[in-house]
Amino acid sequence: MDARLRVLTTYKLLNNARYFRLRLCIEGIATGIAAGVVISAFRLALIHAGGLRQSLQNYVFSGGVTPAAIALWCAALLAIAVILVWLKKAEPQAAGSGIPQVKGAIAGVFKLRWLRILLVKFAACTVAVGSGLSLGRAGPSIQMGAVTGQGLSRFLARPRVEERYLLSGGAAAGLAAVFNAPLAGVIFVLEELNHNFSGLLLFPALSASLAATLVSRIILGRDTVFDFSGLPLMQFADYWAIPAAGVICGVLGLWFNAGLLNSGRLYKLGFLKNAYLSNFVLLAVTAAVGFYLPEALGGGDDLLTDITLNSYPLTVLLLFLAAKVVLTLLAFGSGLPGGAFIPTLVTGGLVGSVIAAVFTQAGLLGAAYKANIIIISMAAFFTASVRTPITATVLVMEMTGSFLHLLPLALASLAAFATTELWRAKPLYGELLLRLLQNTKTLEANHAEQERNIIELTVDTGSAADGRLVREISWPRHTLLVDVKRGDEELIPEGNTRLHSGDTLYILGYATEIRELEKLVGKEV
Repeated sequence: MDARLRVLTTYKLLNNARYFRLRLCIEGIATGIAAGVVISAFRLALIHAGGLRQSLQNYVFSGGVTPAAIALWCAALLAIAVILVWLKKAEPQAAGSGIPQVKGAIAGVFKLRWLRILLVKFAACTVAVGSGLSLGRAGPSIQMGAVTGQGLSRFLARPRVEERYLLSGGAAAGLAAVFNAPLAGVIFVLEELNHNFSGLLLFPALSASLAATLVSRIILGRDTVFDFSGLPLMQFADYWAIPAAGVICGVLGLWFNAGLLNSGRLYKLGFLKNAYLSNFVLLAVTAAVGFYLPEALGGGDDLLTDITLNSYPLTVLLLFLAAKVVLTLLAFGSGLPGGAFIPTLVTGGLVGSVIAAVFTQAGLLGAAYKANIIIISMAAFFTASVRTPITATVLVMEMTGSFLHLLPLALASLAAFATTELWRAKPLYGELLLRLLQNTKTLEANHAEQERNIIELTVDTGSAADGRLVREISWPRHTLLVDVKRGDEELIPEGNTRLHSGDTLYILGYATEIRELEKLVGKEV
């Protein structure tokens, strides 16, 4: 489509907001249904892959841990290592969790090959997570949901700005379907992927998230990821433990986050530079740990449930925590397809179990509150890593079914967020996106070789654009303000139009100018 015609089509959509919102809602439902089917199939594949790994292990070592059995098991691990290398080379954009790639695509700095990513991500994550690596399923589900939305957009020949809304809706659907958490899917897209709470974005995200959750519940049931029903409500006299746990998780989460961001350096050393050997070593170490601590493999859902329902000595809890952290850092640093959502939440829960054990043994807190501390530590630790306190609160609430614990979860998340703010910590996925951009040639220096697209931004209170006339603002050279929405009111931007916080701006510009525009309107990056 010609660039001028594409911009004109987009402008007409923005000028007919009610029709556009209705269209986005309908397309969001279609995206959610498709993503719900894909993610449900993905969850089933992971279940069967994990069962197959356990059956194979039992068969190989049925006669004991003999040299022949070890050799056969190593051969199987080497075969898996080769398959993972091949899949990673088949589609580099499917590497890692996939969330930075989705953030880049929504921002307009990446062009995703949606079908290749969908197929490779599905297959590679099934192999990687099914083989026991400490990787999560949420990040891959978010990317697969997002590219499902992109595929629908390409099929319907939608303009680029509309495609980004469907990318966001698909991402929300992916998270909602994998965790049975529709609200968390919406909040994550608004808080982390877009940093924008616009009405146009809310429609596809909410409709896709609800549709995907409905599909996944029809296929896989209504069960929450973790069953913590029947928890006692904490007395106000014991509320001191909530911010205390939040601060502790904030500090430990900072270190964990630094480990995730720097673990890839290990694979640049010596023989680990060879992808086949590094994958084999990773699989071998994971398998060795799995012989003694099988609960630490995979995402770790069973491990968290186990420590919540049963009592373990503090030394054993510390052993579980150390094993989970080491396996997660090794797996995430490899760059293999797989996420860090569940491993981060499980690590936070393990930290919470240690905190609860220490508080209980010191006589500071009743043993009945162990599960409460575990839950609030999950939210706090996740907040420290990803820097999304609202998402963390809602996600843990939906995953555990503990809807009466909204206030403690929010308080712990806030304490962890404040702790990370003091250290000026970098959010995990934002930093990964910056590194990805530095290592790719996505952004060309010559503007003539790029396409200009419509960028949606919201003016923040106190930003450089807040309260100023359009003509007074130093806009980037190649941008054009084409539309301003203030609630239900639509303004035709002129030099004397005064912008206010909460205004939604639609700006025609290049991808290279997005960061400058975000700083101008006060958006965090």
